[in-house]
Amino acid sequence: MKQQLALYGAAFISGAAAMILEIDGVRILAQFLGSSIVVWTSIIGVILASLSVGYWVGGRWVDRAPRCTHLAAALFLAACFVGLIAFFHQPILGAISKLDIRLGATAASLILFCPANVMIGVTPPFVVRLLMHEVGSSGTISGTVSAVSTVGSIAGTFGAGFVLIPLLGSTKILFVVAAFLVLASLLASAGILMKTRALFLLLLLLPAFRASQADTVLSATNPVDIDTQYNRILLADTIDQETGRPIRTLVTDPHGIQSMMYLDAPEELAASELRVFRLAAQLHPRLNHALLIGGGALLFARDFVALNPHAQLDVAEIDPMLTRIARQYFSSSENPRLSVFHEDGRRFVAAAANGKYSAVYVNAFNAASTVPFHLTTKEMVEQIARVLDDDGVAMVNVISAVDGPRGKFMRAEYATYRAVFPHVYVVPMGDPRYAEWPQNVVLIALKKDSPLLNGSPEISDVELAGYIGGRRTSVVQDVPVLTDEFAPIEQYMIAAGL
Repeated sequence: MKQQLALYGAAFISGAAAMILEIDGVRILAQFLGSSIVVWTSIIGVILASLSVGYWVGGRWVDRAPRCTHLAAALFLAACFVGLIAFFHQPILGAISKLDIRLGATAASLILFCPANVMIGVTPPFVVRLLMHEVGSSGTISGTVSAVSTVGSIAGTFGAGFVLIPLLGSTKILFVVAAFLVLASLLASAGILMKTRALFLLLLLLPAFRASQADTVLSATNPVDIDTQYNRILLADTIDQETGRPIRTLVTDPHGIQSMMYLDAPEELAASELRVFRLAAQLHPRLNHALLIGGGALLFARDFVALNPHAQLDVAEIDPMLTRIARQYFSSSENPRLSVFHEDGRRFVAAAANGKYSAVYVNAFNAASTVPFHLTTKEMVEQIARVLDDDGVAMVNVISAVDGPRGKFMRAEYATYRAVFPHVYVVPMGDPRYAEWPQNVVLIALKKDSPLLNGSPEISDVELAGYIGGRRTSVVQDVPVLTDEFAPIEQYMIAAGL
């Protein structure tokens, strides 16, 4: 009876381990390759293929040698392979990240996650064969083992997404998975030698886990690495290459900096694409209530309430940890005119009243890996238009080229806003000579056209006047409108090299 429970326990742990590795694998790859549907597809495909190979290998292996010690050895090897992921994923991903994202994500998944999952896949056929004493019970045993393994997978899925990754982080969780696989090996093993090896590996994992918990000093060489339910966040203090000034950066995507603050002047808005957002106060006759979708480090939110003393700002930011980071690391204090709602931007807009806002700012798009497609589509833009008042202004920060094949995402988003708003302008933030290279591009969509954007009257702010002067009133419309049914954003961004 004890041996049966031990074998079922091994099946449960192996099922949980496979799903934890699948979910955590995306976080591990995200730092170098992003977390787009391409990365998810690669991880899921490779792990399913690896498990299939494991089932086949396990079936042949157990038919030749139906012994518990062999199952224990397979689980022990799985634990070793998981431990190797924890120690070596960064240099491996650093080398692979230079490849095409589809090739890189698939290669990284194969190298890092295939060996462990092949060994995990060995478990179910071994458990079925070791529990089977007569042919007449084969169906019951096989079904029970499958059920137990699936329950383990369910536990691993919810445990990883809701508890383990936010609590421990993407690297530390690997040590936990390895330790549980060692436990499964101990449960399956009847031999003293195998148990001794498993215990020895467990003793090696414990100090490694403790070392991974060591606090880091925030600097360029020692960034703070934080896992949340929605992001893998890296914080670092470094020097801005353009200005030579000390900055603090927040990165959730491998293709660029998402938030940046000058350490010598925290109140100064460092990102030029966010300074363009200040135009809304010039374009709307009575800016009194605005919405920001994608709060990030709340740098623009802080700037907005400082420059508009009579206006209110709502922020829809899905990740509550980002708000905590903004308070702790980016000098963002609470303000009675600033309300942060930890909710998906589209859901928040859908629940808002008609004509509630003077302006809506969208700053939720990074690079290909973190563009939430449901915020880009015509259906979303229609909701934004609905919640704006009659003089409403929508401003959207997009990372894309303007012209050429690398600009398809920007042109698709322009076409989408143009299908809803009567007046749409494009403000590229890069050098006009390099319009075919990815850059920050701000779209300005208006319900009523503004004389300011038609060259009269002139604006006193030199920087804002420069943005107006660099605007484009039209772009080539060679891509279709984005909709909930058709939004191939990843393909557009892969073509752009992002």
